[in-house]
Amino acid sequence: MNVLAKHWSESLSKRGIELNLTSVFCHGFPRVSFEQNGKQSSVELADLLVVRRHFNRGKLEKETACLIQSKMSDDSTNRVSRDDPQFYLFKNWPQFSFKQKDYDTRQRSIGNVHGQSLYSLILKQQAYPEQIFGWPDTCCWSIVEDLKLNMESDASFARFLEKLVAFETGREFYSDPKVGCEWSQLIQQLLEVTFNKKLTAGPYKAPKRGNGFDSINFLSSSLPITPSSDEIDNLPPNVDEQEFEENNPQRGANTIIIETNQLERY
Repeated sequence: MNVLAKHWSESLSKRGIELNLTSVFCHGFPRVSFEQNGKQSSVELADLLVVRRHFNRGKLEKETACLIQSKMSDDSTNRVSRDDPQFYLFKNWPQFSFKQKDYDTRQRSIGNVHGQSLYSLILKQQAYPEQIFGWPDTCCWSIVEDLKLNMESDASFARFLEKLVAFETGREFYSDPKVGCEWSQLIQQLLEVTFNKKLTAGPYKAPKRGNGFDSINFLSSSLPITPSSDEIDNLPPNVDEQEFEENNPQRGANTIIIETNQLERY
């Protein structure tokens, strides 16, 4: 994030644009349940929420968001099972409901629009760029744009962020609760729940406009670290999953917010 803030702000400031980056780490992501082939499945909604907003002299003009699920990889590819519930969710987006009480637990139907959810692949081990020529842009974090069982890296995560900043990927949403579809309401609630939590850097405040081009905020929830999906799937037989969910809520959403504000005509 520091590198992004430095290089992006230098370029954008020459065009009269202010940059603000905010990231939140919440040790987990809210879980959802849905029907898969006649049975109930439960997974994390995603690993990361990335939000892009643009303002013109302080007035919001456009905002998009993307949900990202990550997988580890040795060679920029990954094979998932046809019955994998996370893959099923991202591929089909059936009706689903949240399992945590922090959220409205009604059934949701957000539709399935290209760009709203993507998989990313992350190199399992540390390596220098010259050691990973098989990865796009020799970047150890990639994006899978063509969602299929045999996943292949299509672009680096850096390239994905470039496209997101240019509003070439992601799905548009509206912060106004009176406007927008189920997708907008989903993103609104994810942000609302996340930023209403106790954060170690203090409560979230809307960034001030016009106070410089190099604004970056790092926030982290004070929630205890929550278990992975594998840990939940392997619970001892005497542990009730619903009781486990209630006692170990994954409330907030890991989030990156990229905001720009056009301060003057260019």
